[in-house]
Amino acid sequence: MRLGVLGPLEIVGRDRRERLGSGSQRTILGVLIALRSEVVSPDALTEALWGAWPPASARKSLHSHVSRLRRALAALDPDGGELVTSVPGGYHLELGDHELDADQFEALVAAAQQVLDEAPRQAADRLDEALGLWRGTAFGELAACDPVRPEAVRLNQLRAAAVADWVAARLALGDHRAVISPLEAAVADDPLAEGPHGQLMLALYRSGRQVDALAVFRRLQQRLGDELGIDPSPEVRALHERILRHDPELAAPRAVQAADGGPRTAVAAEHMGPVQAAAVTGHIALIGLIGRDEDVRGVASLVVPGAFVTLTGPGGVGKSRVAGAVAAEVGERFDDGVVACELAAVAEPASVADALVDALGAQHGGDRSPQETLLAALGTRRLLLVLDNCEHVLDTVAAIVARVHSVCPNVGVLVTSREVLHLPDEQVWEVRPLVVPPAGAGVDDVASTSAGALLYARARAADPSFGLSEANAPTLADLCRQLDGIPLAIELAAARLRALAPEDLVARLDQRFELLATGAHRGTSRHRTLEAVVDWSYRLLTDTEACLFDRLTVFAGSFSLAAVE
Repeated sequence: MRLGVLGPLEIVGRDRRERLGSGSQRTILGVLIALRSEVVSPDALTEALWGAWPPASARKSLHSHVSRLRRALAALDPDGGELVTSVPGGYHLELGDHELDADQFEALVAAAQQVLDEAPRQAADRLDEALGLWRGTAFGELAACDPVRPEAVRLNQLRAAAVADWVAARLALGDHRAVISPLEAAVADDPLAEGPHGQLMLALYRSGRQVDALAVFRRLQQRLGDELGIDPSPEVRALHERILRHDPELAAPRAVQAADGGPRTAVAAEHMGPVQAAAVTGHIALIGLIGRDEDVRGVASLVVPGAFVTLTGPGGVGKSRVAGAVAAEVGERFDDGVVACELAAVAEPASVADALVDALGAQHGGDRSPQETLLAALGTRRLLLVLDNCEHVLDTVAAIVARVHSVCPNVGVLVTSREVLHLPDEQVWEVRPLVVPPAGAGVDDVASTSAGALLYARARAADPSFGLSEANAPTLADLCRQLDGIPLAIELAAARLRALAPEDLVARLDQRFELLATGAHRGTSRHRTLEAVVDWSYRLLTDTEACLFDRLTVFAGSFSLAAVE
C-alpha cells in the first residue's frame, strides 16, 4: 500500500486508490502520519477531531472511527489493517513495507543534493522525479489541523527548497528558458523572497530579456522598501550591476554534466542558449519532445551557416519546441553557438532590433541605429540565430532577416511563425499536428500514435496512477481526434484527466474554451489557454480576414470551397 500526503491525503491499494469518505478517518490517519515517529494519545486524537470541547461520547466514538479506518485500509490491502496499531499510551502508525510518498520525496531530494554541484543533470533528473510526486499542498485540507500543521509546513518548505535546487541545476545546464515559468510562479507566491528573484533575473537575462530582468529587480526593490524598509541583499544588487554591464561571466555554460557524470556539449552562445521545452502542470515536470523526431531531423538537415529556415504552423502545434530541439541538435555546427530571441513579448515592431541586440549582449547607444548595431554585433560570427514567435511583427522581422542574410554569410537563421516571411531563399518547414489514433483504437493504436502517446505521457505526469486500458483507449483516441492532434490542446486536456474521467472530458468538449482554460502555466500568456491561442491569431487578421473567419463559424467541421462560396 502507498500513502500519499504530498497533496490531499490518499491511499493507493493493490488495485485502486482511495481518499477515504469519512472526514474523521482522514483526520485520524493524517495525524498518525504527521506524528509517525510518536505514539499518539487518544486525547490528542480526540482534540484533533472535536477541538477543546469534545462530546461526552468522544472516547467511544474515537474507538469506532479507528476500527472503521482499519477495515477501510484492510479492504484496500490485506496488510492494510496492520497500519494503525494500538500500543500502550495510544496509537502508532506502523508503515512496515508500506510506502509514504513524503519519504520517497525526501530520499530523492537528499540524493540530488549530494550531486548538485558535480553532476547537475543527474541532480535535475532526481529532482524532476521528486517534484513529480506532488499533487498539491501537503496534507491538503488537513494542513490546518494543529497536530498536522508543523509537518505540512516542513514538507512545503522542503518542496520550495527542492524547486530552488532544481532551478540551480537547470541553470547550470544552460536550460534557462525552462525555469522562467516556475520562477515566475515562485515570485508571485512569495513577492519578498530574494532567492527566486535573483534566479529569475539570471534566467531572463540569459534568455535575451535584459529589460525584463531589470524590471524584476526594480519590483523587488520597491516591495522591500515599501513593506520592510530595506534594500535588496548585496548579492542581488551585485547581480543587478552585472546584468547592467553585460558581464560575460553571466553567460550560459558551454559544457554541462551528462547523467553519467561525463561532459556533454551544451548549445549556448555568449549570452544565450537555445529555446528550451518545459511543461509545468501544477508541479514541475519536464517531459521530452514526443512525436517530432521526423521534424527535428528534417529541419536539422536544413539549418547550416548561411541558411534561412522558417518553421510555420498553427498556434499550439509545437513550433518553439521543435526549434529548441533543432538548436540543440545542430549547435556544434556553429562555432559561436546559438542565440535565441523570444519575440512574443515585443509589442512594437520598432523594438524588434533592440530585442535582438539585447539577446546578443551587444551595447546600445552611439550614432548607430539598433539594426546597424545588430549587424555589427553579428559581423563575421558563425552562429545560429533563433527568432521565436514572429507572426505579430512579421514585416519588421522579414526586413531584418533579409539584411542579416545578405550581410552576415556565416549566420544561420531559424524562425518560428504562424505565417511565412515570403523572402527569397527562405526554406519553409510546416510543423503539422500530431498523428491521431483511428476511431475505435485499442491500447496499441493509442500508444503508437504521437498524439495518443503525448496525451498518455502528460496524463501520467499529472496523475501517476492514470492508466491506458482497452476500456478507455477508444475514448482517449476520440479525445485526440476532437482536439485535432494539436499538442497544446492535448496537454491542457491531459491536465483535466486528474479530475474528469476521459468520457466526461470528451462529453464537455463542446465548451472546450472554458474547459481547457487553466491546465498549463508555462510560456507566455497566449499559450496558457486554448482560447488565448486562437485569440492571438485572430487579432493578427485584417478586418476582411476576420469577417471571413467569423462567417466560417457556421461550419461545425471541415468544409469545401464551394460551401464557402
